[in-house]
Amino acid sequence: MDKPGDLTDESEATFFKLMSLEDELGVVVRAGAYIDNQLIRLIDECVASPQAIKRMGLTYENRIDLAIALGLDSRFRAPLTALGKIRNTFAHRIDATLGSSEAHAVYKALSPDDCSKVHAIYKKLQVRYPSRPKAFINLPPLDRFRLVAVTLRQILVVARMQVATARGHSRQT
Repeated sequence: MDKPGDLTDESEATFFKLMSLEDELGVVVRAGAYIDNQLIRLIDECVASPQAIKRMGLTYENRIDLAIALGLDSRFRAPLTALGKIRNTFAHRIDATLGSSEAHAVYKALSPDDCSKVHAIYKKLQVRYPSRPKAFINLPPLDRFRLVAVTLRQILVVARMQVATARGHSRQT
């Protein structure tokens, strides 16, 4: 198992850098892959036999359902599903574009609390980049998608930390 402070294959800095450097196709497909990786790792850390789960050949949607069955808050089903649909569109259609409606679909699937997290992240970024629009909604669709993807991935990283902490407590008792 990874060290508690190192729960990802990729560093936060690498993920953020990739999200900022890529074009639409790269951002959407890579964000989907990184988020799916965190979902898989969350499931692996919650079950006695990760290999048995791998042999089941679960789809992304099945992995979302399994993660929820294992304790991930069900409020994440809608945004994870919305992100997966956009990723699939980009993976299978060469003419796919990320318009305002697609970016908004993932955002509006978030709970009010998670929307607040996205806005908090954006507020911190505004300090570093004061020339950016004041309101999140005025960002280009790709930037809105990036912020939501970063938030969703971070939610899964935190969920993994909680599993690691809970397992540590159960081993001590």
